[in-house]
Amino acid sequence: MSSAKTRLLGLDGGASKVRGSEISPTPRGFEFEGVPVENEYRNHPDHFKDYSPVDIDQQLSEKKSGKINLRKDEIKYGHVITDTIVKTIVDLVGQKSGPWIIGLGFPGLKTENNRGIAAMTNGPRLPHLTSDIEIKLKYEQIDLLNPIHQLGSDADYCGLGEEHGTGGLFKNIDNAYYIGGGTGVADALKLHGKLVPLNNTQDWLRKSWEMKIGGFSFESILSVRGIQKQYSLKAGVHIHELSEKGIYAQQILQQAQNNNQQAIDTLCETGKTLGMLLFERIETIACGWQNRFEFINVKRNHLFPDHSYLGTILERGIIGQRLGSLLQLDLDSRIIWEELENTLSLMIGKTENLPEPFKLNFKPKNFIRISSLRNAPVLGAAVDAWNTFLKDTDA
Repeated sequence: MSSAKTRLLGLDGGASKVRGSEISPTPRGFEFEGVPVENEYRNHPDHFKDYSPVDIDQQLSEKKSGKINLRKDEIKYGHVITDTIVKTIVDLVGQKSGPWIIGLGFPGLKTENNRGIAAMTNGPRLPHLTSDIEIKLKYEQIDLLNPIHQLGSDADYCGLGEEHGTGGLFKNIDNAYYIGGGTGVADALKLHGKLVPLNNTQDWLRKSWEMKIGGFSFESILSVRGIQKQYSLKAGVHIHELSEKGIYAQQILQQAQNNNQQAIDTLCETGKTLGMLLFERIETIACGWQNRFEFINVKRNHLFPDHSYLGTILERGIIGQRLGSLLQLDLDSRIIWEELENTLSLMIGKTENLPEPFKLNFKPKNFIRISSLRNAPVLGAAVDAWNTFLKDTDA
C-alpha cells in the first residue's frame, strides 16, 4: 500500500490527560493538521480521583521478575486510560477513512517489547496497553495500517518534534538543549548535529527530574504542576482547593502580575531554578559534571566527569510545552525572566570552568528560546511512527 494513502496520528499520554493530532508529512517537515484533541481521564465515568499507585519498589521488583500482579483498582484505572486514548483517536479520525498509522508516547518504564507499561510512579501499570488499544480500535472499525510499534518517551518525542516539525528549534543547529514543562518535565538534547536520548547519557548527565535543590526536585519547581504545588505551600492553600478554584500556573502568573507576593516568590523561584538548570547543562556538556546538585535517588552511581562531548558549547536553550507558554506570557512582566537571566548570567560569570571568550560574549537573550511547538511530543510520536513505517516498507 502506498504511503500517500495513509493518514498519521500522534498522541501523548500524561498523568491526567491525552492529547493528539493528525500530522501531515510535508517537504517542509511534519505539520499539524486540523484541530488537536485533548481528553482528560477525570471525564471518564469510571474515573476515581483517589487512586494510589502500587509501591514503586514492588513495581520494580515485579518488573524484574517478569510477573506483574495487577491490583483490581489498577485494572479499573487502566481501562479508564485505555478508553480515553481510544476516545481521543476516535475523535481525531471522525469520518475520515484510513488506513491509519499511530504513534503514542506514554510515561513510565516500558515492558520488554516496549508496548506496555511495567512500572509508573503516578499511575497504574498497563502491561498490554497497545494491544488493548488495538482491540478497541478494531471494535470501532478504525483501520490500522500497522500495529502501534512502541510506547515512546515524551522527552525523546519532544526532541523529535523540535527536530522534524515545521518551526522546530532543533532545526539548523548543532548543539541545543530542550526543557519542557507540563505535569512533569522532559529533557531533550542535540549534540554534534544529532539527537542524543538522555537514556544514553546516564553515566555523565542526568535527567532534570532526577536532580534536586534545597530539598525539592527540579521537577517539583519547574513543571507547571510543581509551580502550583510551590504556590500552595507559600499561600497555605491545599493544592486540591487551588485546582477546584481553577488556579493553575497561568493564574498564579496573573496574580504575580497583580503584585500577589506569594505568587511573585513562587515564580521568582521558578526563574532562578531554571537558570541553574540551564547553567548546569552548559557546564556539564562543556566541562563534565561538577557535583553542584544532589540526586533524588541517593543510591545512584556518581556521574563521570569524562564524556565524549567535552568541549562542546551549547548554542541554544529551548523552553517548551506549558512552561514555555508561561514564559511567553511573562515577556512583559519579566517576573520569571529576570531571575532566570540574572541567575544564568551570574553563574556563567563566576565559573572558572568555561572558556573566557564564551563567558564574555554570552547573552541570555541570545541563548534562550521559547518553543512554539506546544505539542512537540505529539508531533514526535507521529514522526517516530512514520519513520518506522517507512523503514518497514523499505525492508
